[in-house]
Amino acid sequence: MTTRVALTALLVALASRASAAPEAFRCEARGGSPWREYRTAHFLVDTDLSRDEAQGLAHELEQLQALELQALLGEQVDIPGRLRVVAFRDPRQFRELAGADVRAYYLPNAFDQAIVLQSEGLRVAPETVAHELAHHLSWFLFPHQARWFTEGLAQFVETAAKPRRAELAVTGTHLVRAGAEGSGGRWVGLAPAAMAKAIRVVPLVEAEDLLTWRGSISHAEPSRFHLSSWLLYHYLWNKRSAELTEYQRRLSDGASPLEAWRAAFPGYDPDRPASLQPLDAELERYRRGGRFLAYAVALPNVEVTASERPLPSAEVHMLIARARRAWPERRVDAQALLAADVDEALREDAAQPLAIVERSRLDAAASPPAMARDAIRAAAAARRAPIGALRAAVARRPDDWRGWYLLGRALEEPAEVKEREACYRKAIALEPDAGVAQSNLASLLVESGRAREALPFANRAVDLAPWNPQFVDTLAVVANELGHCPQALRLARRALDELPPGSEAAHEVERHLGAFERRCGTPAATSAAPLPERP
Repeated sequence: MTTRVALTALLVALASRASAAPEAFRCEARGGSPWREYRTAHFLVDTDLSRDEAQGLAHELEQLQALELQALLGEQVDIPGRLRVVAFRDPRQFRELAGADVRAYYLPNAFDQAIVLQSEGLRVAPETVAHELAHHLSWFLFPHQARWFTEGLAQFVETAAKPRRAELAVTGTHLVRAGAEGSGGRWVGLAPAAMAKAIRVVPLVEAEDLLTWRGSISHAEPSRFHLSSWLLYHYLWNKRSAELTEYQRRLSDGASPLEAWRAAFPGYDPDRPASLQPLDAELERYRRGGRFLAYAVALPNVEVTASERPLPSAEVHMLIARARRAWPERRVDAQALLAADVDEALREDAAQPLAIVERSRLDAAASPPAMARDAIRAAAAARRAPIGALRAAVARRPDDWRGWYLLGRALEEPAEVKEREACYRKAIALEPDAGVAQSNLASLLVESGRAREALPFANRAVDLAPWNPQFVDTLAVVANELGHCPQALRLARRALDELPPGSEAAHEVERHLGAFERRCGTPAATSAAPLPERP
């Protein structure tokens, strides 16, 4: 996830301009602009833009999503859930968080993922916003991805966000010869702005390393892997389109990237490095040739209906605190500023559930380090600390799903299982798109021996966030309990691929995977029927 943030900074660095001194954030309660949330079919837009500007932004985002789906699939498909977009009216407040060289960035979270941008984002750096949106969409279409594919596809599609000249030459039998700027079209497949100059001079990553890339980058040459990923995707799309289509079809069906690659490109076996040398030569010739063909996609007409609600200042402070955590290195006082946001939120609303839990986390982090043997106990105590405040919060704010979810998560004692389950069910009833509540309820049910009852909730969580390894692992545990061995093994391996090696979360998935293998054996990975009872 952090790789995407690094890439965003790289892509927009060339567009940086001199700016006024940052202005500290001021909420409405302190004389700042009022914030509202606009809920559309696919987005939650949190912003202090004027109503007309905010509705215009919501329309642009919906149109951009439809455009990218048209570019990727040639048709519109339903994407579950909503992507949060946090948009600052005053660019100086955005720069106070992320600096002058960034126009937009991706922000993961336990609750959802978000794109944070300044009001100039779509106008000044539309490709950056489109890149992050392409990441979001691609996970729904291809739930298990190799890193080169993730980055290559996003860069391939992102250029659709920026209008191009109609005179661009487009040739080739598999390209769409449709209208360009004059008829509302956009070009897909051009070299992104930050890559256009580098494509001929930056050394390529060898295919052996690119196909096994896990997202790390070299600070000496930060664009090298991303540029090579774009080139590989573009080459396959232009020169090996039938094989790329087959590769993507297999990914869409849930195959692992390695399994899909071997089936679609049997001549290029990552386990036989010598077989990849011809691919390296092909990519070098393709790069030197410099004909990066593109195709036109018609700009779709979309009708956007947005509901609106005011955002209390306490909630806005928590949005800012979340956005601030993405850039801890930006300021030496970043932690103090985050704590100030949390404390201001609590002063304005003592029942703000996110602030209650974050304040508890900050207090635990400030405590003297626990001995290794006491670390687990200390972490559990920190999670339970806000239970009383959360009970008061749900009593005062019974319609806020986050309070019910956070209370359920804090209730860990065996005697609290029924209350915990009730909290998760209440959260889901209030917000069916709450993937964390769906997944946690599924975990609770399967631990209680109710795997069949857990299945629809586990499935729904993965539907809402197929990139989340915790959700995928939960579904794997449910599948194993129901005797679906091939699915359990496949899902656990997929979850493990998305986790940092050696992390605590990776060790937990490895433990599950080992149990699955002991129960199921280790049959060759083959396509298996999907799990039943999808909601």
